[in-house]
Amino acid sequence: MPNATLQWAPNGPVNGKPTWWAPDNRNFAPRIGIAYAPSSDQGIVSKIFGKQGALRLGAAMVYDRFGSDLITQYDQYGSIGLATSGNFPDSYSFTTSPRYTGAAPVMPQPANETFPVTPPNIAAIAGEFMGVAPSLKPPYSYVLNASFARELPGKLTFEVGYAGRISHRLLLEGDVYTPLEYFKDQKSGITWEQNAMTVRNLHDSGMTVQQVMANPSVVPNLPFVEDMWPGLANLDFPGSASANYFSCVYNDYGGSYLDCLHALERNTASSWLNTPNSVSCAQISANGCYTFFPLQGSSMPTWMNAGNTAFNALTFSLRRGLTSGLTFDFNYTWSHSIDFGSAAESGARRGIQRL
Repeated sequence: MPNATLQWAPNGPVNGKPTWWAPDNRNFAPRIGIAYAPSSDQGIVSKIFGKQGALRLGAAMVYDRFGSDLITQYDQYGSIGLATSGNFPDSYSFTTSPRYTGAAPVMPQPANETFPVTPPNIAAIAGEFMGVAPSLKPPYSYVLNASFARELPGKLTFEVGYAGRISHRLLLEGDVYTPLEYFKDQKSGITWEQNAMTVRNLHDSGMTVQQVMANPSVVPNLPFVEDMWPGLANLDFPGSASANYFSCVYNDYGGSYLDCLHALERNTASSWLNTPNSVSCAQISANGCYTFFPLQGSSMPTWMNAGNTAFNALTFSLRRGLTSGLTFDFNYTWSHSIDFGSAAESGARRGIQRL
């Protein structure tokens, strides 16, 4: 979407707009618990449970509270309309730092925002904002447990159990401004990432920039490059677009595929690499500027319902009741947890970097 732009405007009932999160009366949270302790002293049941054995089962559906910390972070990191990021105008030493001189510099007053605000288009790796998806819903989890306990000879009691928590719709930050790494060329059916792997394999096989410049034909035809950036041909040196793309990555940007892509997408009027004349991305790209990168920024972590977790544990306990002055507990848990973020809402700064 090379022409898509974002605009910030006040939200909420005070501005005649809907709230971020409307009440949802469908958040049904049932809980159930079952305990079974047979009193029979005969048969297979008696052998399994003993005199005072018990089987306990429980399950619940629970919802998380969210919202307050999202607003705090949105404000803390300089988001439009709530805060303005600023830095001191100079670097300090032990003799000039305000903590030693006692005279703190006067920071300029940030300009008041007037809404709606449309951030300008950028041609740099800059413009970091933060977002909150308007369709957020409360994360929910299934909490499960089961345990079996019975007495053993010698005043001992053992218990084996299972504990689990399966969570869905957890809050994570997805970078909605990340470049489109999986963008597919419709002619060749090749994605940017697949093309990058091809170029990387050429480099790892021993191909050097010097070899390419001396003989551009050593770089095979790269359909993705030839289709997407035909204007690269003869740009750095006489040769195909594919050869010049290899040079862009490994000569001009030291092996950084994203920096090369950024230059191909956002160099709108500046001098291109080693060429004496000004060449814009519109002249290089068949699709025009800002095909892979958004117009207004390079990063926009946005809170969304994107996380899932699964925790499963086997628990074991062996206890000895107080007898002859001796008692003890032995407890062991064998568990496995897997998730996308490993941080609570109140502590997360980044979750999913690329979606």
